[in-house]
Amino acid sequence: MREIKQALNQKSVARNILFCLAVIILMHLLYGAYRSSAVLQEGKMTKEEKKEKRKAKKQARKAKKQARKEKKKAKKCNRWKTNVGKKTTKLETLSGKRKKNLSRKIQIIKGKMKKAGCSVDEVGIEQNNIHLASVGTSPKSSNIIRLWDSDGNYVDDINYSNATHEKACIAFNNNSSILASDSADYTIKLWRIPDNTEITTLRGHTASVNSVAFNNDGSMLASGSNDNTIKLWRMSDYTEITTLSGHTVYVYSVAFNNDGSILASGSGDNTIKLWRMSDINVHNKTQPFATLSGYGSDVESVAFNHDGTILASGSADWTIKLWRMSDIDNDENTQPFATLNLKSYVWTLAFNHDGSILASGSGNNTIKLWRMSDNTEITTLGGHTSYVNSVAFNNDGTILASGSEDKTIKLWGEDENGKWRIIKTLGGHTDPVYAVAWRP
Repeated sequence: MREIKQALNQKSVARNILFCLAVIILMHLLYGAYRSSAVLQEGKMTKEEKKEKRKAKKQARKAKKQARKEKKKAKKCNRWKTNVGKKTTKLETLSGKRKKNLSRKIQIIKGKMKKAGCSVDEVGIEQNNIHLASVGTSPKSSNIIRLWDSDGNYVDDINYSNATHEKACIAFNNNSSILASDSADYTIKLWRIPDNTEITTLRGHTASVNSVAFNNDGSMLASGSNDNTIKLWRMSDYTEITTLSGHTVYVYSVAFNNDGSILASGSGDNTIKLWRMSDINVHNKTQPFATLSGYGSDVESVAFNHDGTILASGSADWTIKLWRMSDIDNDENTQPFATLNLKSYVWTLAFNHDGSILASGSGNNTIKLWRMSDNTEITTLGGHTSYVNSVAFNNDGTILASGSEDKTIKLWGEDENGKWRIIKTLGGHTDPVYAVAWRP
């Protein structure tokens, strides 16, 4: 009996053990299933978290890079500022040529500071030192107006990003306070000089603007456009006065005479049209009083001499024609009193201060100087490696500036033997230079 009872007890213990094992195994399986589910869920969350973590790391790297950049910039700006301070102190002890040279170096450093985005409030760029403006552009980039001092040292830039254009033009008003420039969005921008801020935008043309010119007192601006028209703008309130229609193709060049009474326009229709301002202002007549023809191709440039008695015109037919204004009065059959023959397109013309010399820039990379007393060539200036798009004499006629497709500006002057030569080559433009203009 005892043996049977003992055997039953052993079976009961075995069952209990097996039951406990079964419970343990079941709990283990359940826990494993729970863990698997949690891991899967955790895996999904980790993917999103990893994405956010990568994003955060990227932003942190970017911020760190920017901080390093700002630190480097601040270090450079401080170095420049210290350098300017030392040179300015030294400047007070110098005189004559040494003082002028050191002052020029200071302005160059200040120009670099502004271009780099450094604060120049304490050192101040001498904007009244601006004497020359140039504009370079291409269809793939933005217009940059670069400003230079009288010796060709860089002073400042004016950037306007919406102005990509395959050509460009600029002009100062008579008191040097306003600079006009074209824009590819068919507008004209006016800039206040010397602080180089935008004053306003003139809208009205329906195609690109090729040429701008102020009258003698700066009260009016003329603009010639690829929409075949000329617009006149009132500078007192920056509004359009009227539109002059008559050309049948693009208007490439506009120019006022010395007293602002006559406007000349050159066009792709192979003609020049002359407009009398009194007809427009008094009689509201918007038709030209004379049309000059006889060209074999586009009239690319027109320019009056210092007293408005002679009009010069340059054409893609490889000629320059000279017109005596006293011969023109309402005479459609007026002929030029001289025709100057070249070996390439004539893109640009400019008289010197007293009308004794005419400069022309051509498609064969050269500039020619012409003596107006006998209409003969003085010399040919070579140095550019591509088309000469623009020429301009400074106020006293001692320096000629030229802008070229080769992305440079060259300054020319007479040496001690009276021979014209390159004084300086100005770089910095990354696109063809289409226009140069001296500040009056």
